[in-house]
Amino acid sequence: MTYQYYLVITIALATAAHAHSWIDTLVVATHSGDVYGRPGYIRNYTGHLDDYAMNKILDITLGTPVCRGAQLTQVQGLGFPRLAAQAGSRVRASYTENGHISKPRTGDPIGDSGMTFWYGTKDPAQCDTLYGVMEWGAHEGQRGELLVVAPFDDGICTEANETPISKGRGGSNIPCHSAFTILWDVQPGSIYTVYWIWDYSDARHIEIYTSCADIDIIGEGPEGVL
Repeated sequence: MTYQYYLVITIALATAAHAHSWIDTLVVATHSGDVYGRPGYIRNYTGHLDDYAMNKILDITLGTPVCRGAQLTQVQGLGFPRLAAQAGSRVRASYTENGHISKPRTGDPIGDSGMTFWYGTKDPAQCDTLYGVMEWGAHEGQRGELLVVAPFDDGICTEANETPISKGRGGSNIPCHSAFTILWDVQPGSIYTVYWIWDYSDARHIEIYTSCADIDIIGEGPEGVL
């Protein structure tokens, strides 16, 4: 693991309060937690900065882009490269809960922090819309696939505060994780694009967050990454 990776996580946890959420890092990781290679980052990532990394959607139309403006194209921030991984690799992403778990909204039951969705495609388009991407997997012939659905709350993560939830999880800053598997038929030398969508909506309003990332598919890697 690199110093930069730990620096990003440290800054993310230290600045979590009163923010929302986005993907900070992606790594190739086994189910046992072993991490291989260098971490990768979402498009145009410049560090754990709310205004530059977050894509908050409060209203959805047929044309609402799945990516924020700075993430519409396959461009990386200086010093924050794409992840490199083999086809079939398990990729683990980290994000901070920023109080959405430890400080639930008034009237929300504990654990009601929404669901996350990972979608993947070998053929991304700058015009990909939120509505269109979330249809992937529902019909045949789509350009991408739904890779995994998981709760935003991984059951472990929290931020350090005085709430019972935080104290019950150790009272320290612990990032959240979610994981997906790259399809086996993605060709080495290509770029695989993934979209992370967190649906934090309820009966009262729409609230969705997204992060867009590209992965360089390599032909060889260390044993045990699958």
